[in-house]
Amino acid sequence: MERYVNENEAFRGRKVFINTIPGYLLDDKDLSALIERFHDHLDCFVFELLEDSPTSDEELARLKQLCKSDGQAQIAIDDYGTGHSNIINLLRYAPQIIKIDRGLITGIESDHNRRLFVQNTIDFAHQNGIKALAEGVETLEELNTVIECGIDLIQGYYTGRPSEQPLADISGDVRNRLIEANLQIVRYDKEAKFYFPQDGEEISLLDIALQRYTAIMLQQGSYKLNGEASHKIDFTVFVADGAKVQLKVRNVSIKGIAEPTIQLGAASELELILEGENTLDKEGILVPATASLTVRGDGNLQINNTRNYSVGIGSVYNATYGTISLESKGKISVSASGEKIICLGGGWSDGAGIRVDGTSLDLVGNGVSSRRP
Repeated sequence: MERYVNENEAFRGRKVFINTIPGYLLDDKDLSALIERFHDHLDCFVFELLEDSPTSDEELARLKQLCKSDGQAQIAIDDYGTGHSNIINLLRYAPQIIKIDRGLITGIESDHNRRLFVQNTIDFAHQNGIKALAEGVETLEELNTVIECGIDLIQGYYTGRPSEQPLADISGDVRNRLIEANLQIVRYDKEAKFYFPQDGEEISLLDIALQRYTAIMLQQGSYKLNGEASHKIDFTVFVADGAKVQLKVRNVSIKGIAEPTIQLGAASELELILEGENTLDKEGILVPATASLTVRGDGNLQINNTRNYSVGIGSVYNATYGTISLESKGKISVSASGEKIICLGGGWSDGAGIRVDGTSLDLVGNGVSSRRP
């Protein structure tokens, strides 16, 4: 704990898990001194109790003093599943984290009984506000399986081997595999979950996707949406009816789940400002009859339409679209394939139609019937 304070920048605010030994206690004086010394850092420490080693009421009370102080240290049950795993222990210890023993994780991808026990443990933990950690994850198959089960935290050689010095980060390759495994779960979760940002908020698309959000609703105001071009997210952006919105997008890569990727509500106005490289897959931007879209910025936008009757920028082939103004300094490309597709526009406009000023356009339609202005 002293080292954590002295090398605080190296640990970067991350939590440190510390084993406790049953039968070895700090007396009241030392415990008070410890709380006073590390008061400002206690929320960075998690104290582990061994599940199969009895912890006396006195020991538990002392440990919980650390958790009841303002710093809010946490308790974890270590090696869960090796001893007499039962609800009574969980209720008595009231941990914030349970660490599922590596004996239950090894080979979990091919062992139905292990997977069932781990799944039930994670479900019970979540129902009681407890996070679950998988110990001893050593292979990609084990990683994918525990993520499918809903695990919160990973520990093991796959993500990082023991080191005397704190690691700055896990490798980029492992990070990408962790992200993709989590995003795969989101892709199969058909339940829509909306994120409602605050006016002026800068949003990480990857962060909210990993929290299982599948759509964002923009109401009156300005927002910034940051993505990572290497990670394509199944997602939909909605602009509320009647809202006037400015949205900056940077390196966003979105795939529409079952509808246009960006959808303007009735009588809404969207100023879309492009930064970096941005991609919309499956479908593009829906601009209904009473809505208005203005595209600005110096970034690029690539729209890949692969659905029949799809929207590029505007509406479907036989429907009314609103006002579209393309004023960006970058390049806008729309590639559409399928039956009765639209690159830009729609059936007809009830607004001011389409205005292009300084934007480089590349429109390619391949299908049974395609239309471009």
